[in-house]
Amino acid sequence: QRRSTAHLIDAKKRVVDSGLLGKVSHVEMCCYYHMRRNGNPPTQQVPEFLDYELWTGPAPLRAYDGLPHGSWWRTFMAYGNGITGDMGMHMFDTVRWLLQLKWPKSVSAKGGIYVQKEGKSTIADTQTALFEYEDLNCVWQHRTWGAATDPEYPWAFVIYGDKGTLKGSVMKYEFIPIGEGETIRKDVILEKETFPKDLEEHRIELHTAPATRRHMLDL
Repeated sequence: QRRSTAHLIDAKKRVVDSGLLGKVSHVEMCCYYHMRRNGNPPTQQVPEFLDYELWTGPAPLRAYDGLPHGSWWRTFMAYGNGITGDMGMHMFDTVRWLLQLKWPKSVSAKGGIYVQKEGKSTIADTQTALFEYEDLNCVWQHRTWGAATDPEYPWAFVIYGDKGTLKGSVMKYEFIPIGEGETIRKDVILEKETFPKDLEEHRIELHTAPATRRHMLDL
């Protein structure tokens, strides 16, 4: 989706491709959303309309404790890859696209359930992953507790060059040059007026709707 996000396409053209960053040797990516579910719902009878075994597929058959749709399934490693594989890959893929990176030389990660031990969730509440390239490290960090390092960029990437820094998220980007130079900022482009039906969509994320449309046009 980020490859079809208008303000990030603008950042690629105006900042990255034009060489404003200079030599890039460090990238930081993060998600500090409190999106890990920490509940302990009781075991329930599987509703008649749900084929729970079919839904579970090859994963271990957990005791049924409510509909797994929405965000409940995302909190179990049996069904996904935790927040690094969920939110992290959005930002890592964005960085790979912006910098034209291929496979890293090595990948390592450390983390676990350090704080939120009270619920059924099995995904890490704290994790750091390192994607190593030649003369470049891409570091991912997530926490589902505490405050964001930068409240304006709670789910984001920061690309460090020797001529400037590029911060980006689903909501905006900001280029800060080192020394003299122009700071460049651009916010997300919403299309509420062009596509008023967006406002009627249940649970829509208005900031991602334009990117979704560009995805479909690019098929």
